[in-house]
Amino acid sequence: MDYKSTITEFEVQSFVYQHLQQRLPANHIVRGEYKFSKKSLRSSSTGALPGCRPDISIFYHAPDGPQLLCVIEIKKTQDGESTKQGQRYSQLLNVPCIYIRGMEMAKHAFDLVHPYLRF
Repeated sequence: MDYKSTITEFEVQSFVYQHLQQRLPANHIVRGEYKFSKKSLRSSSTGALPGCRPDISIFYHAPDGPQLLCVIEIKKTQDGESTKQGQRYSQLLNVPCIYIRGMEMAKHAFDLVHPYLRF
């Protein structure tokens, strides 16, 4: 068996999830692979709305229920610049989509989401 020492996308996502769970204020909720149903999405001019499942979703626990603040898409390396999926999520969910590319960027996840938090 050939062992590969490269980090997987799952490992980067897991690191970001745990990092945010530990650092975000108690009134924020971190969810991994949270599925947004068709009913919860903004209407589209095409009329056809598939559901979506961003890698990580961050909610603010407001008195009237959780409010989505931003979503995060994880890529295992810094290679590539595609933002098509993130643009789709931003459009459908009406919140920013932050890309985290690789473990070095993952170490700064809190700083990347900080502007969208509520204190």
